Amino acid sequence: MSTDEKVELLRYKLLHQRYDYEMDIYHLLHSVLYAEVDRIEEKSFSFRVIPKENNITAQQFLSYTNEFIKCMKKYFNNIVPFQFIIREIIKGNRKELNDLYSCTCDDPYLCFDLKSNKNIKEYIYKIIIGNFIKNAKYIPQIESFLIENNIPLKKLNDYDLEESTNILNLLSNIVFSQRGRGDSTDLFKNIEDELQDYLKRKEKSKSKKYTIKDFEEQFVNTYINNYSKMFKSFTNKKKYLKYFI
Repeated sequence: MSTDEKVELLRYKLLHQRYDYEMDIYHLLHSVLYAEVDRIEEKSFSFRVIPKENNITAQQFLSYTNEFIKCMKKYFNNIVPFQFIIREIIKGNRKELNDLYSCTCDDPYLCFDLKSNKNIKEYIYKIIIGNFIKNAKYIPQIESFLIENNIPLKKLNDYDLEESTNILNLLSNIVFSQRGRGDSTDLFKNIEDELQDYLKRKEKSKSKKYTIKDFEEQFVNTYINNYSKMFKSFTNKKKYLKYFI
């Protein structure tokens, strides 16, 4: 069965079964989740099967994706454009996404329930905060900002569930404190990937006035300035957030 055929079967399932965010999943299938769809065990569309190594079931894919989007809606219901943010998070955290889809548990009825399965919750939280933590490589203010809020900077996989939850709440509050001002989408972009794409375009332009190093500094400084503005806005409004939560 081809990947395109699997996509069509998933769309059929979304139209005939109940998922909270079926339209969001529907739009992601042919864009950023195409590679993950390819991992779905063909027989799992019709039968309950134990997937082969490195494969997943159709139920795993749809249920975990639904829980991921549900979590995003819960913490970032006021961010726009929502679909763009979802795509940026997925593109920058493929490994973490594959870890989520590969997650199994003993009780099939609890396996796809975020409230009951802490492993699923931890994987989803790390996917959402992933780009923000990885961006500390380019944004030195991230480490100091985390420390100010009693969170150490670590490698993404070193955070436990409680720490990941604290970072997720912090991101949610930063976005809320912007109140539609500033580009809070930068919190969810993967700067490493964005930078490499930007530099490739600049190399093709063959500029004589600026070096690649100049372009890199200009690009990163734009992000640094925006992060600084968002952190300052959050800090100034932090004491008032309790009245809105």
